[in-house]
Amino acid sequence: MPDELPDCPHCDTPSATFEVWGSSMGPGYLSQGFGCPCGAYFQYTQQSGGNLLVAFGKDQLVPLGESGESEGFPSVYTDWMDDVVLPTWRYRARHPSDAQSVPCPPKVPAELEVFVRIKDVDGGMTWVHIDEEMRQISMSLEVPEDPVLTDSKIFFETVFGRVCEQVEGAQIQPTPIANRYYPEGTKGVPPWMAFEIGASTFRVGWRKRVVAIQVTTPTGLPTKAIEPIAVADRVTFTVLGEPLHIETREDYQVYLDRVLQVDIDKGKLGAEEIEPLRRVLVSSFPEEGGKDVTELPEPGLAHFLEIHAWNNDKAIEYLTVLCREALGLSDEEEA
Repeated sequence: MPDELPDCPHCDTPSATFEVWGSSMGPGYLSQGFGCPCGAYFQYTQQSGGNLLVAFGKDQLVPLGESGESEGFPSVYTDWMDDVVLPTWRYRARHPSDAQSVPCPPKVPAELEVFVRIKDVDGGMTWVHIDEEMRQISMSLEVPEDPVLTDSKIFFETVFGRVCEQVEGAQIQPTPIANRYYPEGTKGVPPWMAFEIGASTFRVGWRKRVVAIQVTTPTGLPTKAIEPIAVADRVTFTVLGEPLHIETREDYQVYLDRVLQVDIDKGKLGAEEIEPLRRVLVSSFPEEGGKDVTELPEPGLAHFLEIHAWNNDKAIEYLTVLCREALGLSDEEEA
């Protein structure tokens, strides 16, 4: 529990009597909730760039779920935290002088009762209520660019630039797309980048500590150059065949027999494991609409490929090889 929270602004109850309602952690920050006997709720959030406390009246929280028994934060709070506060704090963590000169975050909504924790004249820390005068100051402040997004942008500009230097004819014009490893709409995570090379679509982005590179192509991408590199580097490497839509349960059973036989031949599954697994998979086939699957890949050819790079040098190496394959340059050299 943070030290010396301000007393409840709704009933003047001392903060020492607040009930702790649990805590949670996000990317680089910690949140903790507190309840006052009067029904008010307090959300405390701490990050290296700042400390914030928001006091909600008992009528400000919104019902969650069909039953409405649990409560959540209003969108004016969640949008402000995601779009303004957390990016600002990440920026101020790198530029401490900004946090000292302007302690309040930008664009404090009029609907929220907000406290910030700042240094007092004696060098200690104290909670300050953002009154109307401070709120007007906050409205004049610009929201800085999120360092998470800035770093990602610089990283991929460097990587893509190096690839274009090494691959004749490659013109990478990336378009930001949703991060494919987080739920759609998640804030504070860098977007992925999509671009076209030949007939292939590349999607590249961060997956925790690695850079995931995905390539999809309707014609098939040769894997003879990238596969031995992936094996030698011992990185995640996935190859899938052509997309396939199966309409009937009977056709799906035939497909499963073909796919599962591959795992038997490779020693991944024993004969005694096949039938129970087969029954479970067949039972999952939908009653209507069929099922989308992927065909077994042809040797040396991928309709979908994914490889993970552990650093920028490897990302450049893998993308260089894959872009050359997408443009058919490897075949030209052999000819």
